Amino acid sequence: MPHTLQNSLKIAYLAEIREDYKAHGYSNEECSELNSYDTGSGIISSLEELGHTVERVGDIKSLVKRLAQAEDGCAPWDLVFNDTSGFFGSAREAQVPGLLEAYNIPFTFSDASTFATCLNKGLTKMTLDFHGVPTAPFAIVSNDSVKGNGFPEEALAAIRSSKYASEILDSFPLFAKPASEGTSKGIDPSSKIHSLRDLEPTIDGLRSKYPGQDILIEPFLKGREFTVGIAGTGNKARVIGILETCWNKRAPAILDPGTAHLNVADSQLDLCDFFTYELKEKWGKLKSQPIEICPDPNDPEVKSACESALRAWQIMKCRDLGRIDVRSSEFGPKAVPYVIEVNPLAGLVPEVSSLAVIAQNAGIPYTKLLETVIESARERIAVA
Repeated sequence: MPHTLQNSLKIAYLAEIREDYKAHGYSNEECSELNSYDTGSGIISSLEELGHTVERVGDIKSLVKRLAQAEDGCAPWDLVFNDTSGFFGSAREAQVPGLLEAYNIPFTFSDASTFATCLNKGLTKMTLDFHGVPTAPFAIVSNDSVKGNGFPEEALAAIRSSKYASEILDSFPLFAKPASEGTSKGIDPSSKIHSLRDLEPTIDGLRSKYPGQDILIEPFLKGREFTVGIAGTGNKARVIGILETCWNKRAPAILDPGTAHLNVADSQLDLCDFFTYELKEKWGKLKSQPIEICPDPNDPEVKSACESALRAWQIMKCRDLGRIDVRSSEFGPKAVPYVIEVNPLAGLVPEVSSLAVIAQNAGIPYTKLLETVIESARERIAVA
């Protein structure tokens, strides 16, 4: 390490900037997981407010150039704040962490292996299933198994070869999505499959749009939906809060305005009981339903969701800060909260991103939230 570790660190901020990629001709959807320039500036300002010196570096290409200029390959930073989503490839979120590991440069958030695994929803579910963490029955349609030439016998074969074949085929509606996308990309109303005859157009559409990806199929989960915020690493990880998305006017009649996060949908947008890419794009710009609230932490179903989320976080070896998405099998006392997605690099847009709102509702100011990240990462530097 080139610097003596003190309270103040020299930090490199790494992130792809949405405006830069759009200027090169990429679409809103292609850039939907990238940070805006303003979000990055806000993170840098908060880190500087904590007393650190911050250098904005850019994306992986900028990092490669910067490392090439470093004397003896020794980076001039104590820590990298890694906010990169990557842009190309099925393990894109792991690319910068892998490069930083190769140079032995400390960085925030999870390591390359965790990012590569968590980005693939099928591999994540296999891992959680192996460890007994509740996750919905599932089948994986391999990226080379659907030929798009009529009824998808290969997709049915993938379902029938799954250990959960009978549970899936007896559980319409089903739900299909690309295995390695975020921000609800690839999800639209057709993702909810009501019969076998709906399987072909949905699978063919996903294969056409995401030709290099596996497709995940599972029963549609009809119950409550939660997102759980988690801070820390290993046995120091803890739940910092939870939000519940209330679909189809299932929200309480009276809400504390301080707990409401999402309040969207209008007559021009058919209301689904799940997030589509279109709905995520219009987040905060529409009216009416659905809404997100802070559920009662003493509710047994909420407690179960938090417990499963924390186990998933630890099993996937996530670090520092992130969130886990959970949805229950049904409404009522027999509901089982299933982990549906692990997000080791969650959005950090103040007052907008679910994780930032969870922290805000828990009384954790934005700057304090980032301090939590730095202090968690600093522990790894201290033992390196």
